[in-house]
Amino acid sequence: MGFFEDLQKLRDREPRNALVNIDATNSEYCSYCYKNKSCYLIYASDYNEDCLNCYFIYYLKDSAECAYCYKCELCFECIDCDSCYSCNYTKDSRTCSDLQYSDDCTSCDTCFGCVGLRQKKHHIFNQDFDSREAYLAKVAEIKKQMSHEDILKKVAELRSQTPILFMHQLQNENSLGDYLYNSKGAFACFDSRQMFDSMYMNNTIDCKDCMDCSNFYHKNELCYECVAGTYLYNSNYCYSCFESRDLQFCENLHNCNNCFGCCYLKRREYCILNQQFTPEEYAKKVAEIKQEIKGIDPTPYIPKSTYPYEDSLAAQFWPVK
Repeated sequence: MGFFEDLQKLRDREPRNALVNIDATNSEYCSYCYKNKSCYLIYASDYNEDCLNCYFIYYLKDSAECAYCYKCELCFECIDCDSCYSCNYTKDSRTCSDLQYSDDCTSCDTCFGCVGLRQKKHHIFNQDFDSREAYLAKVAEIKKQMSHEDILKKVAELRSQTPILFMHQLQNENSLGDYLYNSKGAFACFDSRQMFDSMYMNNTIDCKDCMDCSNFYHKNELCYECVAGTYLYNSNYCYSCFESRDLQFCENLHNCNNCFGCCYLKRREYCILNQQFTPEEYAKKVAEIKQEIKGIDPTPYIPKSTYPYEDSLAAQFWPVK
């Protein structure tokens, strides 16, 4: 039996975690999360507090129903927002406060149903109002006359008449991607920030010299074909590994070093298929396995998900009919 078959037998034999929820405080019902406090039903999100029903959020407070947001507070149903405060039904906006039903706004304050504005205040459907009192009176009138769906339709009409950026980038150098921020030498990176000399990445933060990784956060370096990891160094073909280094073909390892084809280990090193070796034996055995699998595409042998499809976030994006 070959290495990949042995690895699959090991995966099938080892018990699986119900959740991946690291250093959580009062946040029992969250998964693929790191250092959240008092959160409920959030997914793939880190360093949040008092948040509900969100995914891919970072450093949020007192927010609900948000996705792909960063350093926001008191927000509801916001998407792709950065450093926003007290915003509702808003997307693609940054450094704004008190926005409702708005899209693609920057450094705006107290706006309703606006699209593509910069450094504006007291605007409704992109029209200026002289005073806060006039603004609030008009907003109250609109909410009485128009339903939530009607407001969304009007904003969609306004958006269709407004020039839209072909990609979202800020403070990048020699980089290409969308929703990419504060990066240098990043190519084809999406929904990512603080990327350095990396390519083909999505949903990643603070990575260096990495390629083909997803859901990868916080000081990852020299990694290839990895999914879901933090503080990972010099590792390839790994899934859900944290605070480890020099791993290959591993799944759900914590604080491990120099492991090859291992699953569900903590604070171990020099292991192959969960068996302990001396450093010398480990190096010799790994060389033999690499020679055995040389030229074999490992992709078909890597499981698509640890959990059933209907229990994963993929089912929300592509539901099975």
